[in-house]
Amino acid sequence: MPSHSTALAVANPWLAVAGIAFEVLGAGLDIFGASKAEKAAKAQAAEEARLEGKVTDERVRQIKRQEDIMAGQTVAATAGAGVKVGSGSSLAILADQAAEFRRERTITREVGATRAKASLQRGEALAKQYRYQGLGGAVGGLASAFSIYQDRVK
Repeated sequence: MPSHSTALAVANPWLAVAGIAFEVLGAGLDIFGASKAEKAAKAQAAEEARLEGKVTDERVRQIKRQEDIMAGQTVAATAGAGVKVGSGSSLAILADQAAEFRRERTITREVGATRAKASLQRGEALAKQYRYQGLGGAVGGLASAFSIYQDRVK
């Protein structure tokens, strides 16, 4: 059974034309809106990834600064204790500290890269969701327009 608006469209050809036009216009707007939302989701994800990169770079810089401070403290402490700086034990301590800080910087970079990649993937998934919602709305609008047309030609 046709809907009330479809029945009116059948009775008045201008209503049928207007109904079809509005449904097609709505389908176009669904696609346009989805395209805008898709682009916005991707742009937001790219910005989140960029900021994650900046945060990671700052964390790595701070780790390097801590390493330099600790190396200076180690040299001062060993020199103050009468140990010859550059001797076996002080070099071993400095080498161990350097290895630990290198490891920490590597892990920090990997975690930052993973977070940035996850931001981009979330943005891509959201963009696809918007695209499919828009296409679904457009298909629904076009189906309604076709239904009005079919009822009119009966």
